[in-house]
Amino acid sequence: MPSEKEDEEVVLDKKDALLPCVQWANNLIGTVVAILCGIIFASYMQQLHETTLWFTNIKPVEQEISLRTEAGLYYSYYKSAVREGVTLSETIHELMHDTSTEYPREINVLKRFNIYQELILATIYNNLKRIPIFVEYLPTPMIFYVYSCFALTGFGVTTLFLLVWASHRSWIYGVLAFAWMCANLDDSTRAFFTVNLRENFALPFFWLQNFFAVRILQRTTTIPAKHLLAFTISTFLFALFWQFNQFILLLQSSALFLVALVIPSLSKTIVLLICARFVAYTFAFIAQFGQSMVFLSVCTSFEAAALVVLLVAPRFCSAITRSTNPIISAFMKSIAVVALCAMINITKKMATASEWDTHIWTFVKAKLGIYTDVSRYIALRSGKVIALAIAIALLYRQYDVYKQQISLEQEFYDPDTVQLMEWISSSTPPSSSWAGSMQLMAGIKACTGRNLANHPHFEDKWLRERTQRLYQIYGKRLVADVHEILREERVDYIILEDSICLAQSNGCSTNDLVDLSNGVLPDSGYPSHELTLSVSTVPRFCAKIRHMDEVTSSFFKLVFSNRTFRVYKVL
Repeated sequence: MPSEKEDEEVVLDKKDALLPCVQWANNLIGTVVAILCGIIFASYMQQLHETTLWFTNIKPVEQEISLRTEAGLYYSYYKSAVREGVTLSETIHELMHDTSTEYPREINVLKRFNIYQELILATIYNNLKRIPIFVEYLPTPMIFYVYSCFALTGFGVTTLFLLVWASHRSWIYGVLAFAWMCANLDDSTRAFFTVNLRENFALPFFWLQNFFAVRILQRTTTIPAKHLLAFTISTFLFALFWQFNQFILLLQSSALFLVALVIPSLSKTIVLLICARFVAYTFAFIAQFGQSMVFLSVCTSFEAAALVVLLVAPRFCSAITRSTNPIISAFMKSIAVVALCAMINITKKMATASEWDTHIWTFVKAKLGIYTDVSRYIALRSGKVIALAIAIALLYRQYDVYKQQISLEQEFYDPDTVQLMEWISSSTPPSSSWAGSMQLMAGIKACTGRNLANHPHFEDKWLRERTQRLYQIYGKRLVADVHEILREERVDYIILEDSICLAQSNGCSTNDLVDLSNGVLPDSGYPSHELTLSVSTVPRFCAKIRHMDEVTSSFFKLVFSNRTFRVYKVL
């Protein structure tokens, strides 16, 4: 008879034989759960959006108005690309030689803005609209566009799920991440009320890029080329879809460099990842026609400095570093990277004399965690149970919130803006140019296709200075002076909003900011700057022009008004 030891060996052999099947089944279940979490989250976003706006039942112009501020500007390029009879090559040519967005200045929209996603969605829609079932389910370009944004948000949850799964080696933690996304909805996404902002397109690819980075760092043998290629492509798409990608990637670069210092055995892998990111950034630079924002990013400067320290420095400083305390050596390398990064970045900016980012350095609020596998098998199993319990508790609690959110049925209602857009479309020349508040101008572009003098995409010094001049319509300036500015900028119509013109002076209103930029004391006073600001006796332009007289009538003509807006033709 076989001994007890032999019986135990047989049982262990059977377990070893079943292990690949169990692992395969576990991966399959985890993948299905990840996809389901993405679908559920996308559906959640769509339901919230529909409940808030009754989106599928309102008029097309109301749907377009609901895309506030820069969202309307981005949508306008998609709307232009899905026009009947317009080919993809014609659309690209129009975007590369656009005179409508910053009239009469010609700009390359593909270089200035991150709108490749609109071009991709328009191409997909133009090919799918030939399929009857598709047209029945998604009847209009707008519905397809908005639902695609929700689908990408769901894809982002799936990729985040995969990232957490890879980091903690259990898909149960991915369920916990999904639960936290739902429970902290207001802090985790803006997709349900600003559907097409750039980060909604970009972040899913950032989570995917991190997923492949974790998989690559976990490899103890040769790194698969497919993982490195996927890492590069996802980095490229993240950089292409969001103008502020560099700040997120800078944090990631810093983390990778610190990992290389703390775990020297991973230095070669880190160098490989940084090189792959350089390749991705190079392709993004080419795709955006040499956009200075990509070339001058702090991220590329830091990566170049990190590569110098990780590759070049050890060859010259090996004797010194061997005799130095590892902590001191790591500190010295960190100082060297920061100093070299600053030198590279300053040199690039001096060489190009670029000032695109002078308004940005109030950005970056992020959180970064580093995974360390120090848990034991029993502790890991306990952790899974706790994570699953927390996830279930969060989702159970969130279900009541979900029911309350869905029960609050609302409808988009902005009759004054609808009336304005319909009047512009029917009563003004298509070639006319318009100026007004930045957020309203994006809506004008989306709804009417008219030429704009200013818009809310602010990553351009020339446009910022032009907007400051155009905003004199809310300043204490003579009517003749404002008229001269508008004629110089070739503006045909201006739109004044009472919500801005009649806003209470509190030091931060649009009127106050215009006054301060003009060196004028705001209506509410500004005690800390009273000695440096002058008191103006000139009435505010937007208030003065409300009551037309002989002087104002010779410069402007009121052509439209309602409870919210006044439109004047510049004579």
